Amino acid sequence: MFYLFYIFIILVINLIVFIIYSIILSYKSYNYLRKNKKLFKYLFKMSSPKPKVKDVVQIIIVIILSAFLVLTIGIVGTIATLLFYSSHSCSESACQGVECRSLIKRNWSALNQIVSLEKQIEGKIDYSNEKAFAEIISKRLRLIDTYNTSYKNKEKTLSEKEIRKYNLKEYKNKPILLVADGSTIMVLKFENGCKNVDLVNVENSSCLIDVDINGFMKKPNNKDVENIKQKRLDANDRYTFIIDGNRDKILLPELTTTLYEM
Repeated sequence: MFYLFYIFIILVINLIVFIIYSIILSYKSYNYLRKNKKLFKYLFKMSSPKPKVKDVVQIIIVIILSAFLVLTIGIVGTIATLLFYSSHSCSESACQGVECRSLIKRNWSALNQIVSLEKQIEGKIDYSNEKAFAEIISKRLRLIDTYNTSYKNKEKTLSEKEIRKYNLKEYKNKPILLVADGSTIMVLKFENGCKNVDLVNVENSSCLIDVDINGFMKKPNNKDVENIKQKRLDANDRYTFIIDGNRDKILLPELTTTLYEM
């Protein structure tokens, strides 16, 4: 990782030198153009006396410098734009190190508390369908809003544009809960009873929910397992939890637990 840091420093230094060099040349170009603006009359005046060779050469120099000036402004503007979006993208990282693990654990703990409390009060957990389970979460958490499930006697849906924008295709028509703490709980898969549990091959489990720890409206909106394997916590903000209907618990996949071994 250190060599990447050094490469980045070298690129930044080169960029600064280029910008300074461009500004100096642009300033000289501007002064030359200002002092020799009278030469432009030859571009529009074809009558005698005919321009001298020296004047023609000067006109060519002016044109070249003008083109260089425009090109420099364009390049500097493009670089500035790229730097802005690059820094903006970095600011939208999900989290860093301990903070990320803390957010995962907090959501995991909150979901288990909800299931435990529901069982104590109601005597059982309703695993019949995804909306029934979403309603259990809804009544135990402070929410901002929900989609594809009833909330405050209303049921909202997301548009196709929003689904594409926030990378929500996997959760289309499934309950999405916006929690007041900034996270989002999304039902990924739900089979009656939630009986199958596989901590290694997670997709084989009957019931799965994803938690976007910084909310689905914030990037990166990603849950690539390779990032978890490489323990790149800042690259992911979505983590999958398994619903265990046999023991009434919310479980972490085996791969996710490795994040706590760092």
